[in-house]
Amino acid sequence: MRITAAALSQFQSVPLGEVQTLDLSNKNIDYIADISNCIDLRKLNLSKNALASTEAIQGILDLTSLTWLNLAHNQLPKCDVIRYMSRLTVLNISHNQLNRVPLTITSCPDIKALILNHNQIVAVEHVGDLPQLATLVLSHNRIETLPPLKRNTALIKLSVAHNAIRTIPDFSHLTQLKELRLNDNKIMAIPDTLGKCLALEILDLGNNFISEWGEITKLAVLKRLVNLNLKGNSLCDHPNYRDLVLQHLPHLRILDGVRFDPKFLQRKQKRFEQQRETTTTKRQAPVEEGSTSPSDAGKKHRRPRDTSERSRPYPRKGFTYRKPKRQY
Repeated sequence: MRITAAALSQFQSVPLGEVQTLDLSNKNIDYIADISNCIDLRKLNLSKNALASTEAIQGILDLTSLTWLNLAHNQLPKCDVIRYMSRLTVLNISHNQLNRVPLTITSCPDIKALILNHNQIVAVEHVGDLPQLATLVLSHNRIETLPPLKRNTALIKLSVAHNAIRTIPDFSHLTQLKELRLNDNKIMAIPDTLGKCLALEILDLGNNFISEWGEITKLAVLKRLVNLNLKGNSLCDHPNYRDLVLQHLPHLRILDGVRFDPKFLQRKQKRFEQQRETTTTKRQAPVEEGSTSPSDAGKKHRRPRDTSERSRPYPRKGFTYRKPKRQY
């Protein structure tokens, strides 16, 4: 399907120059002609289409007012059209065919969320010039080495799960980092510098090669850490694994996806007891004469069926009709 300005105008109740949000997702679009007359467009959704080349999206090159762009679930090998979109704050190019982070991302200094998961990216480049970047998602790629991201001090969420990373770089300067997902990599050790990420609340290291208990003790200084996943590492095979982890990290609330903090368990038990008490009360409630019991409440009351011979329009099966005798 080919998108043109003329085609767009047929589906808009206002002039294209006044449109601020445009959802063109899941429409089998394979080419976008020049739609630069959408001069006030702020949000554009082109996800789940058939865009497979840079030329196919050249029509959005001059949409300089865009702040939100979604190109997920296409087949794009590159994305250079963002070079003039300096106002972008959210960019999603996940589920495409990118083999590198777009160089033109440096033209978007105000970007706060960059989502590039499920591509073929082998190296993390060009993100150092994004001082406002708060969310970076690079999971399900082919990354082997992760840079320290020293200039991305505004990062709050970083996900590089399902890659081939062997070592965790020095993230001590990421003082605002709250969520770090490194599961399904080839990590064997936890660096001491990770203990300087004092804002960290969620840490996922599942399905790696961590085997030494000494690595866990490095996390004891992270007092805000409440959610830790180590499932799939060899140290989890220890018979006292859970108790040993809680001994070093008593502030945890969730371990390997299981929540166990006392307050949560108390609330859960209280809800269970209340539900059980309510169910018991309903079952024991007496049924007054003439009232409908709970078991009959949802049943429809039908008129009793008349089974007399007079009500039958046709004789029953096996019935022999005999002509009555004439009375004289």
